[in-house]
Amino acid sequence: MRVLHIGQRKTGSTWLQAGAGVADKAGVLRYCHRALMDASAGLDMRSSNRAQFEAVASALPRETGRPVFASLETLVTLDQTILATAVQQVWPDAQVLVTTRGPLGYLRSSFNNHAINGGTSTADAFAKRFGRHMLRSHDLDGIAAAWDKAFGPGRITFVPFELLRDSQETYLATIGKIVGVSLAEHMPNEARHPSPPPRYLAMLREINALIEKEAPAVLKSKIWSRFVKTANAAVALAPQVGALAEDNKREPRKAEKLPDLPEGMLASLAKRMAVLRDLPQYQPYLAHYGLAPEGTT
Repeated sequence: MRVLHIGQRKTGSTWLQAGAGVADKAGVLRYCHRALMDASAGLDMRSSNRAQFEAVASALPRETGRPVFASLETLVTLDQTILATAVQQVWPDAQVLVTTRGPLGYLRSSFNNHAINGGTSTADAFAKRFGRHMLRSHDLDGIAAAWDKAFGPGRITFVPFELLRDSQETYLATIGKIVGVSLAEHMPNEARHPSPPPRYLAMLREINALIEKEAPAVLKSKIWSRFVKTANAAVALAPQVGALAEDNKREPRKAEKLPDLPEGMLASLAKRMAVLRDLPQYQPYLAHYGLAPEGTT
C-alpha cells in the first residue's frame, strides 16, 4: 500500500505525521515527509514546470516491503493535474488522502495560530495569505478530477477534520483502512494545534494590546508569564512563543476580533467542494462546508 497525503493545512496533519513517524521507527510502515518538503521547496502553482513536479514525485520512496505513507499538506495548493501525472509515473498504485476542514474553521484556526506573528490586520492576512490559499486548497472538485484523470476513479479519499474532533478513534480507524495498518497505538495522546480555547484567545488579545503600548516591557509582565503557561498547557505553542514575541516587538499589531469569511466567500468555496456532498463520512458535516444535503435547499 502506498498512500500520499496532500492536505489540507489545519486538519490535524502535524499530529498525523507525528504518529506516522513513530510507526516508521517501530517498523510498521515507511514514512516520508522531509524528502517531499525538500524536493518541493520553492514550488509555486503559477510558475513551476513539469520537471519540478517530477522531482517531487521522484522523492517518494520506492520500497514495497511495508506500507508507505508520504505526507506533505502544502502539495494541495500546487497544480494537481501536473502533480497527479508525475506521481502516477512513480507510484501507479498510489492511494491519495486529502484531509479537509470547513472553510470557516480553517480560517479561524489559521488566523489564531498566526495571531502574534506581527503587523498583519485581519483583512491583510486574508487577502495576502489565507484567501488565496483557501481558494486552492478548497477546490476539492478540481483535485478529485485531476487525480481521477491520472489514476482512474477510486484512488482518492477525503476525510474531514471534523470527524477527528468528534471521534479520534473513528478518525484513526478511517485512516487505518486507507494506509493498510493501524496507527492508533503510535499516535500522540491528543491531536496537536487545536483551536485555541477562549481563555487563551482573550489573553492573546490583551497581550497584543500591551505590546503595542509597552513593547519589551510586556515580556516581564505577569500577563506574559500567564500566557506562556497557558500556551504550554493548552495549545502547544511554546517554545515558539518567545520567537513570536520578538517578532511582535519589532512589528506590533492591534488586537482585533477573529475574522469571518467575506460575504459570498463560503458560497463560492462550496461550489468547489460539491464532490463532498455524496460522501458518507461527510454527511454529518456538510454544513461546515457550506453544503446542503442533496435534494435540500
